[in-house]
Amino acid sequence: MSNLASSRRIIAKLCKLPCLLNDVLMGRLRFLCWYFGQWLRFYFRAQTIYNLHSSFTTQLAQAILEDRRAFYIFSFVETLRKHLAHSKFELDYADLGAPSQAMSTPKRNLAQVARFTAIDPESGRRLFRLVQWLKPATMLELGSGLGLSTLYQAAGARNARFFSLEGNPILAKRASQHLRDFGFLKTEVRTGLFKDTLLQTLEEIQQLDYLFIDGDHRHEAVLENFGQCKPFLSANSVVVLADIHWSASMQKAWQSLLTDPDLTLSIDLFDVGILFFKKGAAQTQHLSLVSYWWKPWRIGLF
Repeated sequence: MSNLASSRRIIAKLCKLPCLLNDVLMGRLRFLCWYFGQWLRFYFRAQTIYNLHSSFTTQLAQAILEDRRAFYIFSFVETLRKHLAHSKFELDYADLGAPSQAMSTPKRNLAQVARFTAIDPESGRRLFRLVQWLKPATMLELGSGLGLSTLYQAAGARNARFFSLEGNPILAKRASQHLRDFGFLKTEVRTGLFKDTLLQTLEEIQQLDYLFIDGDHRHEAVLENFGQCKPFLSANSVVVLADIHWSASMQKAWQSLLTDPDLTLSIDLFDVGILFFKKGAAQTQHLSLVSYWWKPWRIGLF
């Protein structure tokens, strides 16, 4: 009887499998349709470098959007990404913040993490170019992951004092190893929940020139993390928020940050948002930008 009951349970589970797969696929399809709709809205309102009037924003757009030069770190990180794409190493991956839109199982391999959670090549190169242009002395990243975004940023400012915080100990160990392999010995990855590591790190840094928030993708968590960091921002600090259109919660977080009274300039690049702060700002400018190749008629080609 026990074998018969066990067989029935197995058959019942197999019968439910198509429904579960359909739910997962439909969920991903709904997300992709929503995300594409957000991209279209962004695209239609976006400007190019030829619409800008201030020298600062023109130089910024030239540095991060129009610079086509290839740097050594680009090929190095993509080689590492390809290596990780073939890794079958499994790890327990508890979502410490908002759940993944692409993966729902707690057991994942490094290839899946590299594919679905690591920064994409284009966004990574933008971070490199931004940091290289800004030349910050002190940097902080919330959410190391496998360290790909950390590598891009560390390469852009080799002499900066750079801390990266990661809650997952396995990912933090991998990120640290990747940094050592590439020779970025001044960048330190610290392991632990942000509530345990962030304030201590900020007190050690004292003055924060550059902040990249890519950890907990929830509205309340983003505002809480930013609130802890804000007292340590310097007069010309820059804050970069990842995945600002990834979910309704992240869009809400981005919109909340845009109301900060000390904000002077916001740049929406769709994949990331860049915020410039200066106390006592008289007026705030909000821009959405794409490379001029995305809107060639802006320069009179068509």
